[in-house]
Amino acid sequence: MSTLTITSQSGQRETCKIQRQKIIYVPHTCCPECLKEENLEKLHKSENPLWIPILTGWERQIAKHRAGNRRIVFYQGPCGRRLRNIVEVHRYLMETKSKLMVDLFCFDSYVNTSAEFVPSVINCQIKDITQGKEPIPVPCINSINREYPPYVEYSSTRFPAKGVNLNLDEEFLCGCDCDDNCQDRNKCQCQQLTVAATEALPTGRLPNAGYYYKRLHEPLITG
Repeated sequence: MSTLTITSQSGQRETCKIQRQKIIYVPHTCCPECLKEENLEKLHKSENPLWIPILTGWERQIAKHRAGNRRIVFYQGPCGRRLRNIVEVHRYLMETKSKLMVDLFCFDSYVNTSAEFVPSVINCQIKDITQGKEPIPVPCINSINREYPPYVEYSSTRFPAKGVNLNLDEEFLCGCDCDDNCQDRNKCQCQQLTVAATEALPTGRLPNAGYYYKRLHEPLITG
C-alpha cells in the first residue's frame, strides 16, 4: 500500500492511502507487457506531471544511504524492477516502449512529487481561465477580496499586437525530432544549437553544454 501526502484547503497536510498490492520482483526480460498505461492521455491533461508515473503503476521510494545518512530516491517499475537513477529509468522506458517521458521522473529527494499548492483562503475563484484551451486547467484565485478579474480572451497561440513582428525564421524556430528522449546529443538539433551558442563564451565551445536526459547538469538559480 502506497502513501500519498496532500494539502487540504485549510493548509493542513493530510495522508491518504493508494490501494496497491506489493509487487515481488521475478527476474525477467522487460517488455511492453510490464506496463499499465491505461488512460494515459487523460492523465496528461489533468494530473501533476511528476505524479503520472505513480498513477500508472510505478512507485517512488525514498531511503537513507548508509554512508552519510543522506536520502536517496528509487523508482520501482510496474513489474517490480527497481531503478536507481535516470539512466536506468530511460533504459527501462526504451525496453518497454513506454509512452511516459523521462522528464516525468525526479530523483531529487527534496522534491515532493505529490505536493499541490492550495491557498488557505479562497474568496472567489475561476477554475480555468483558459476555458479548456490548455491541456491542464489554469485556475485564478482571489484570497484578498471577492472581486473577480476583468474578462480576458485567452489564446493558446501567439498573435502579434500592432507594430510587433514575430521572428518566424525557420532556423530560429528549429526543434528536434528525437524519439529517444534526446539521448544522442550529436543528433539532437536543440542541444547542438546550445553547444554552438557557447562559442561566444570566453571559455570557448562547451561540447557538454545543455541538458542531460532533459535536465540541466546542475541547479541553475537564474533558471
